[in-house]
Amino acid sequence: MFEAVNHIDVDRKNSLPVSDFKNRYLRMRTPVVFGDLSHRWPAYSHWNIDYIKHHLANKTVSVFSNDTQLNGGDSRTPIMPLPADEYFELLEHGQNDLQIREFNCFQKTPQLIEDFEYPRLGLRFNRGATRLSLGGNRSLDNMHYRPDLAESFLCNFSGKQNVLLVRPEQAKYTYEPPMAFESVLTVDYSAKGQSKNPAIGKIHAYYAELGHGDVLYIPSEYRYAVEYETKTIGLTLVASTLPLAKRARSLNNQYIVKALDNLATRTFGTSWKKRKIRKAVRRSKR
Repeated sequence: MFEAVNHIDVDRKNSLPVSDFKNRYLRMRTPVVFGDLSHRWPAYSHWNIDYIKHHLANKTVSVFSNDTQLNGGDSRTPIMPLPADEYFELLEHGQNDLQIREFNCFQKTPQLIEDFEYPRLGLRFNRGATRLSLGGNRSLDNMHYRPDLAESFLCNFSGKQNVLLVRPEQAKYTYEPPMAFESVLTVDYSAKGQSKNPAIGKIHAYYAELGHGDVLYIPSEYRYAVEYETKTIGLTLVASTLPLAKRARSLNNQYIVKALDNLATRTFGTSWKKRKIRKAVRRSKR
């Protein structure tokens, strides 16, 4: 999936001391995989597709897709609400592009909260921002970053995920349009995609393969894409360490940039989206 991009393997650590995490990874803005952080959680023993399906029964989930005919060019906005039972039935019948993202455990399935713990890493976790995700075989969560600029920890269960992480200073090579928090959806990071998107060959990205129980630290502002190699459950834990200036940018992203972009989209429609794509292509050539 990510063959066109130069890879730097993410460090994998077991029993990483908090001081080492802070000095070598948090402070240096470098991702790391914790190989054993979740091993004592009940989720490590219990979480699989059937377990999550049981707990989401009779719930409504927001379904996302990378299909531009369904999402209108914005994969960060859900295409529809759907009963969870129907979603899992579609997944069983090969509708692998459909994903659950941003499922709020605290509001809808508080019983799942008992299955995991917030890591003791010297960070203050935003419990209300904890989110569950799920994707089918070979589905892709497009290259994006968090508008709130928070530190995040992607916990992987049941299957396998491959994650490509791009440093903020290389964001233009991902064809990220202005006033957007994801790259152009048509960018292909496979070997055959570089002829259409030559800028991706300039990226030196971190790459992590996550198995059951692995936890990936994703530094603030990193762009990242996730390939679901198999049907996989993701749990995202969020912590904020923002200084005042960065906090202002976070609020601006969440409440002003999004609002302005939505207004322009409603006003100018597809012409606005095409203009943003043209700007993304021009920026990638600088």
